[in-house]
Amino acid sequence: MPAVNQQPLSPQAPPEALTQIDVAQLKILRSDRYDGSGFSTTLSALLPSDAAVIARVYQALRLICDVVLYMGDQRDSDILLRLLRSQRDDLSQIRKLGKEPAARPAGLQNIFHDLRAGALSALYGYLEMLEDGEGFTETDLQQCLILAFDHAKMMRNAVEDLDPWVHLADERLSLHSVEDQIARWKNTRFRLNERAIQLLCTSHSSGIMSNRCLETSSIDRIAYNLMNNAARFSAAEAITLSVEDVSADLLRFVVSNQVNDEQVGWLQQNVGNDLNALWNGGLTHKGHGRGLRNCAELITRCFGLVASQDAADDGYLGLTLEGNIFSAWFHWPLYHPQPGDPVCHC
Repeated sequence: MPAVNQQPLSPQAPPEALTQIDVAQLKILRSDRYDGSGFSTTLSALLPSDAAVIARVYQALRLICDVVLYMGDQRDSDILLRLLRSQRDDLSQIRKLGKEPAARPAGLQNIFHDLRAGALSALYGYLEMLEDGEGFTETDLQQCLILAFDHAKMMRNAVEDLDPWVHLADERLSLHSVEDQIARWKNTRFRLNERAIQLLCTSHSSGIMSNRCLETSSIDRIAYNLMNNAARFSAAEAITLSVEDVSADLLRFVVSNQVNDEQVGWLQQNVGNDLNALWNGGLTHKGHGRGLRNCAELITRCFGLVASQDAADDGYLGLTLEGNIFSAWFHWPLYHPQPGDPVCHC
């Protein structure tokens, strides 16, 4: 197969295919604001072994969050680094989730996928860098703390009774801006084997992307799935995330990575021109496809659509391959704040 034409990876250059989407046709069919509920389970519905893993990992994340909150503005880097090292083994237990031989509903395995990956995948990569004695900066430490907070929130989203009082707090009205979220993701590195993949971010939005922590954690579940996939398959040392307003009511998230000739060949042979088939799950390159299926279902629910295939067909989400740049993108409704709406500082 001839080599694909190499293109520079730039968050400033969205895929050309996106210019063909009529965003005016992307209707929000919900009568209420999506709050992030659903697509979840409870501890009582799980096997004891799965519940024990989830509780152990969450407690490790919660400990990190509690110490950070207790320190406030007077953070002690030495204490925090020692704390992260001390929780490494407990956090690694997430790899056992859903692995004990036993029948589990497919929907439950989809939830487990996000709990095993999400922000925790990037956090564990940082802990491996820290353990290996690689150059670990204050920025890296800050990202570890952000990732711990993000994944703890995602776990509360996915397991409703995991931390019920904090879960109730997550449900309160609280504004989350695009700018603040981009700032949280901006310096993230994803370590894969011996490679550290840098996330490059740009944003052209000053809007509000959600009005509850639970809704924000649903966006996190989508974004981390796409960023983890992009880093995993990246043929370069960086991936990109671009977020911009495309109308008065809609945001668009685009995650892109370079791919190599072998990956392009796999896509051409197994998917052809219908890349959106990947959103259905089960068809994937060296994986199982649960992550993209989860993303599609969350986006479909957000807009009040019935089927994720319709969401892909109508342009609410999509996948493109242009040259050697693979992109995954999705839309999300902007929230228009009302006077007195509180701003979240989570």
